[in-house]
Amino acid sequence: MLADLVIREEGTGKLSLIGCFTNFFSPAFPLTVPRFFIIVSITNVGSSNGIDLAVRIEDETRAEIVFSSSGRLNFGGDRIDRNEVFEIPVVVPGATFTHAGTYCIKVFADGEQLDKRPVPVRHLTSQSQL
Repeated sequence: MLADLVIREEGTGKLSLIGCFTNFFSPAFPLTVPRFFIIVSITNVGSSNGIDLAVRIEDETRAEIVFSSSGRLNFGGDRIDRNEVFEIPVVVPGATFTHAGTYCIKVFADGEQLDKRPVPVRHLTSQSQL
């Protein structure tokens, strides 16, 4: 999930996603977009010690990395129920897409790719329809 803004409610920990979207449009390239969020949901966490999580936006056709972020999720040694779902908002402080095409968001845990999803970046012309 992509969003313009994510707010985590202090009391419940619930996320409010503001301005959700699935792709980008631009009349010209390169396209530089302002800050947005990638919301990553993971489950089936096997380690109570934590995991190393990485998120990337790539252009697979050109082997180009547009954005990359990584960090460690620590669970303090507590036993984790495999059905527990962790929602992690990852801030992208800005990104530049050099051309129109389909980019890809990839999520890794402990170096293993968990998931990927396409992110279309479309050329917007006067004839284009949203």
